[in-house]
Amino acid sequence: MNKKIIVIVVCLLLIFIAVKHFSYKTGENSTQFLDNQVILDFGGRKVNVEVIKSQEDLARGLSFRENLEKDAGMLFVFEKSDYHAFWMKDMKFSLDIIWLDENFSVVHIEKSVKPETFPNSFKPNVLSKYVLEVNAGFAEENKIEVGSHMQIQ
Repeated sequence: MNKKIIVIVVCLLLIFIAVKHFSYKTGENSTQFLDNQVILDFGGRKVNVEVIKSQEDLARGLSFRENLEKDAGMLFVFEKSDYHAFWMKDMKFSLDIIWLDENFSVVHIEKSVKPETFPNSFKPNVLSKYVLEVNAGFAEENKIEVGSHMQIQ
């Protein structure tokens, strides 16, 4: 009887450890975005980004702003991967729009999107979970292309 209890306790402990490890790994991305500001790293090039998660902020984005500081951006965090479309409604400056998957790999880029493109919308033909808006020219200047990887600092 004592051996059975010990085996059961050990099994439960192993299951508990496995579940904690799995939930830590899969929840890693969401816990990174508890703050409204984070630093993203594209192979040594750091970008200070404002993290957007609420529906209201997702809809507004960078609209009505006069500019975006150098090495700054806005990261849109969606609840699930999808074909997220973006447009340049009420924008006053051009952007590079970078779509990333759940592993923070670039899956699509629209370069130097001008405000005059509104009402056209831009979206990838692959799923993405995050979208990063940065100043036009950022992707080319930093050699960011599909397959590039981003890290959160």
